[in-house]
Amino acid sequence: MKAWLKYSIVTATVALLCGGVLILRHHSNEDKALIACRDMEISIKGEHQFVTEADVRAYILNGYGQVAGQKIDSIRLFRIEEMLDSKSAILKSEAWTTRDGILHVSIEQRNPVARFDRQGGGFYVDDRGGIFPLHGTYTAPVPVIKGSIPVSTSPGYRGMAPKPEERIWIGSILNLLGFMERDREWRGKFPTMSVGANGDIVLQPAEGREKFIFGPPDNFEAKFSRITEYYSRIAPSKEEGYYSSVNVKYNNQIVCRK
Repeated sequence: MKAWLKYSIVTATVALLCGGVLILRHHSNEDKALIACRDMEISIKGEHQFVTEADVRAYILNGYGQVAGQKIDSIRLFRIEEMLDSKSAILKSEAWTTRDGILHVSIEQRNPVARFDRQGGGFYVDDRGGIFPLHGTYTAPVPVIKGSIPVSTSPGYRGMAPKPEERIWIGSILNLLGFMERDREWRGKFPTMSVGANGDIVLQPAEGREKFIFGPPDNFEAKFSRITEYYSRIAPSKEEGYYSSVNVKYNNQIVCRK
């Protein structure tokens, strides 16, 4: 077969295939334009209960509008995602439609690792250091830090802390919480922390009267070593609840007060 004839046959075949694809796509788009949305399927990722299926349906109804009965190719999916992503407890959303008339919505919740309570309103911090508001009906079972929180955000704030030193401080608190969580001896030992006016971290054990003045959130190993020494050598020599505070923030010192 001559080269020009072979080339012509190949070209014609490719043109027919492309034409067939375009025709199928045209019919597919026409079919999709006739499909009405008949329902939503919502999946929510995350172990917490900040967002429910009913919440998502209400968000879409109030923030976007009624989707049932609307042609699926006219639903503005990016607007739905943008609106859902603006909700404080939602990290990321994804919306798409299928030819059976279903609007699918996938929600990834934020994962709080600490709650900060302070005068004027508290907030959660997620595992990335991001701040988001407390929830009206759900409280996450995470460690609580109370007192003079050195973060200058207004109620309802969402995002990273505005100042570099605030972001560093939050990061150091998360490092402290991570240190305790990784160590079997300290995991769950101090469910509540407080921050004094001078910036000292104070640890309150789940059992016992003593409050441990930890100082700034640094030198974890050395300070917890001093707490271990208190429990193993000092506390057994006194009756239970004898000391009200134990200061471990100074190098090579354990200062106990009644």
